[in-house]
Amino acid sequence: MHELSLVEGVLKVIESERQKNGFHRVLEITVALGEYSGVETECFQGFFPYAAKDTCAENAELVFEPVPASFQCRECGTIGPADRRNMCCACCGSLSLKMVTGREFQIRSLKVE
Repeated sequence: MHELSLVEGVLKVIESERQKNGFHRVLEITVALGEYSGVETECFQGFFPYAAKDTCAENAELVFEPVPASFQCRECGTIGPADRRNMCCACCGSLSLKMVTGREFQIRSLKVE
């Protein structure tokens, strides 16, 4: 149920941007969503209409941009996807990996009027 607090956080950011930039209405919200972010898009989309009611983001379209996971191998330095079957470096087979992308949850853009 942390999606509700994420929706509320997005709406706070939007309100802050509205005050700074003076727009009246948000038409579209694009969110970068990492593969391992843990955010359930269906829940987020379900909470959004209720939380956004009577705000400048009411009826805004939500667009999710998926961000695939990439890892850096601590042995050979390769950055890229891991071997999913063994969760190891696809290049050298090392299990010593650091996630570089894949946990994102950020507003990428707002379409406003």
